[in-house]
Amino acid sequence: MAEIDRRLARMRDDDPSRRTVLRARDRATLYLAAVSAGRADLIPESLYRGLLARTSPTTSIPKSGAVTTYEVPDRSDVGCSPTTVVTARGDLDSSTLPEFHRMLDHALSTSYHGVVVDLSAVEFISITAARELAHAARRAGRNRLDLRLVTGSAHLERTLTVTGTLSLFHRHDSLQSALGKGK
Repeated sequence: MAEIDRRLARMRDDDPSRRTVLRARDRATLYLAAVSAGRADLIPESLYRGLLARTSPTTSIPKSGAVTTYEVPDRSDVGCSPTTVVTARGDLDSSTLPEFHRMLDHALSTSYHGVVVDLSAVEFISITAARELAHAARRAGRNRLDLRLVTGSAHLERTLTVTGTLSLFHRHDSLQSALGKGK
C-alpha cells in the first residue's frame, strides 16, 4: 500500500521533472495492487479507464465491424479537411462500448471540420453509450467541431431524449442529410 501511495503522490506532483509517467504495464500493476488492498478509490479514473476495457475478463469482444469510421472530403475538388463518419450497428452496450469510444475519440481527435455519428443501424443503446455520446458532444463543443447525429428510429430518439443527450446534437434523419447532400 505504501508503494501505491508513493507512486500516486509522485503522479500528482506539480513539478513535471519529478512526475512519474506510468506505462500500461505499470498502470495495470498499480490498479491490481490497489484493488487487492481494497483501495481502488485511490486510483484516478484517467489512469485505468482504457486499461479495464482491454484487460477485463468479463468484457466480451465486440463483433467485428460493429463500429466503423471513414472520411468524407467536404470538397474533393480542393481537398478541404474531411468530415469523419462513425457508423455503429447492432447494439451499443457494454460489449461494443470500448470500440465505440475508441473510434469516436479517434474521430474527434483527427477531424478538422466535423464528425457525423450514424446510429441509423443501431437497435439498442445503453445509458452508458448515451453518456459517451454526451461526453463526445461536450468535447466537440470545446474543440469547435461540428458534431452531427443520424438517428434511425423513434425508439433510439426516445432513449436519447430521456437521457438528455439528443438536445446536445444537430440531429438528422439520414446520412445524406447530415453530410449536406440532398437536404
